[in-house]
Amino acid sequence: RQAAARNLFLRGSAVSILVALFCEDGEVYSLLVDQPRVPIGQAGCLEIPAGMVDDEKQTVAGIAVQEMKEECNITISSAFELIDLTELALKGNATKLPSIAIPPSPGGCDEGLRCFYLEKKVSVKELDAMKNKLQGLRDHGEYITLRVVPYADVWKISGDAKAMISMFLLERLREEGKIAKAGSLATPLTPE
Repeated sequence: RQAAARNLFLRGSAVSILVALFCEDGEVYSLLVDQPRVPIGQAGCLEIPAGMVDDEKQTVAGIAVQEMKEECNITISSAFELIDLTELALKGNATKLPSIAIPPSPGGCDEGLRCFYLEKKVSVKELDAMKNKLQGLRDHGEYITLRVVPYADVWKISGDAKAMISMFLLERLREEGKIAKAGSLATPLTPE
């Protein structure tokens, strides 16, 4: 036997959140974060909100709640508002994965991705306030501009694999009846 020489990138666990904003104007929108991505040579890259699980004491849902606040300024009052698409898709299925996570690049990286979904009801005024808003933690080197886009166009606007995986899982889980119809889980953006 000969050992294969490889470069490995030990990154750890990550979360991503696909957001559906059900606006009073009858349209459905989503949020993309626009931020520099040096590894792919982009000054601006459109992605769904996401983050690394840096604190192993926190739950993946807790990290998702934290990322929504940091990247989108959306406060999630309960982790129950988030739907764990990955767990619904993989739990109980005959996968040979080491955990309930999707490995985006298992040939060179140990990252395991948990995809979440969030629905919110928004007014036109709330939606307008989100457009092009500057977000992110400056002390962590985050320079994020929030982009509001039509939900149906996310897959065309963003080349983000996390977005495409999440949209695919959501579609399949809805077809299997594991997630309620679009909009039925939406809670107000601003608590009443």
